[in-house]
Amino acid sequence: MWNDEGNEIGTHNDVISDGWTMSWKQLGQALEGYEGWPVRLVIEHSIEE
Repeated sequence: MWNDEGNEIGTHNDVISDGWTMSWKQLGQALEGYEGWPVRLVIEHSIEE
């Protein structure tokens, strides 16, 4: 998700995962319990054709 503040130093775009919007830090915290498990990151175009 585009973040207008993303152009400033120290800020980043948000992540949408299964309909949930979170920061990259929050995503990392959510995945901490799965350390050592294989993870697949898929980046898809948001507009269905």
